[in-house]
Amino acid sequence: MSSQKILPQKFANKLKEEIKVYEELLEIIKEKQELIIKGEVDKLRSMVDEENQCIQEAKKIAEQRNFIISQLENNWDNADDFDFDKMIAQTNTQIAVKLKNFRHRLRDIMNQINHVNNENKLLLDFSLDHVQGLANLFLTLGEKENEKIYDNNGSMKSQKDENKMLDFQI
Repeated sequence: MSSQKILPQKFANKLKEEIKVYEELLEIIKEKQELIIKGEVDKLRSMVDEENQCIQEAKKIAEQRNFIISQLENNWDNADDFDFDKMIAQTNTQIAVKLKNFRHRLRDIMNQINHVNNENKLLLDFSLDHVQGLANLFLTLGEKENEKIYDNNGSMKSQKDENKMLDFQI
């Protein structure tokens, strides 16, 4: 069997493998979102580790995919003229259909990953703004009488019992 028939099949197999990893990554990111909402920091840390492992696996597969693409380009009559659509046009119908479906599925997963990651960023930004707002609120308590209860480091400045709102440092 010629490399022009084997390489597109290898490419399709690699895309299928890559899709599996990105689907796994999407599920991890969705689980991470739930943990962010619930505030489960310990579980979130382990989920971030899983996410990083999955990303490393995706990078490894992408390198392998790129190697197959370079082989496809080398076997192409004019390497400067090589692109995905032209390769599909010269591939047998069954593999061409797989490649088109894999391309659409991969784009869809990437869009979903991007969407969930943007939502996670908004959730984290909102949480940080909220915590910062609370911290600023406690820092400015008593400011009307030119007396701050807490300094910028979170330590108590005022030792009056009626000013003690928190008995720990922020």
